[in-house]
Amino acid sequence: MTDLKTYNRKAISRILTKASEIQAAHDLDTEEEGLNEADLLHVAREVGISDEALKEALLNYDSISPPEIFNWLSGSSKVHNSSVITGKITDEKWDDIIHEIRRITGGIGKISKAGSSYEWEQRRKEIGYRHLSIKPEKDKTRIQYVYNWWGVKLFSMIVPFTFFAVCTAIGLDGTNFSDGTALLFTLAGGLAGLPLGRLYLRSYFNKQKRMVSSLFSSISKVVKESSAPAFTFEDESMYPGEDISQAPSPTKNRTQ
Repeated sequence: MTDLKTYNRKAISRILTKASEIQAAHDLDTEEEGLNEADLLHVAREVGISDEALKEALLNYDSISPPEIFNWLSGSSKVHNSSVITGKITDEKWDDIIHEIRRITGGIGKISKAGSSYEWEQRRKEIGYRHLSIKPEKDKTRIQYVYNWWGVKLFSMIVPFTFFAVCTAIGLDGTNFSDGTALLFTLAGGLAGLPLGRLYLRSYFNKQKRMVSSLFSSISKVVKESSAPAFTFEDESMYPGEDISQAPSPTKNRTQ
């Protein structure tokens, strides 16, 4: 008997993603009907995806945008993300979310509330600006986050350009090149350092994307936590001499 190959969850996710891409390419030339929500729930259960996860994906379907990719030419210096999750934010949960924001971002920002929306923002002249907005919508919560780090982008351009330009000028010192030619070589040397600045900027960009993912995951976890008060059962030893198991039942005392 031939052994059947098994796949772990990560492999299954990659296979299904590729299969959906292939299916989408095939469907471009057909007029086949799609699946409704009930069909999608059935398919998701078959592959081990929870109903809650699929419903949250459906909530965010209209706002899903292509993944942000670093632009080497312009030098990306901004990330923006939004999501809708099930559950409603409260003042108590907001306190826990602030703790998560500070833990993940490693900074303290301005906290405010505009109407029903909870706001957190952080301004740093030498780095940039970041803003988080969490707004309740009936039994759901919308999260929006934006971070623009123009200061980091400027730093990644000036420092390598200056360093390589200075190194080139030092290397040309004592040569027979004219001042004009030496200046051109110096500028060329500075421009040669810009790719290194782009490498640093890309690393910073990817780091911020990971941070946003972690932040949204933590906020989602806090919002989805139950707000219902916990019930505790008192120990029988607190009532000495009373047999709780023999206590009369309300049903038995009811008039027939």
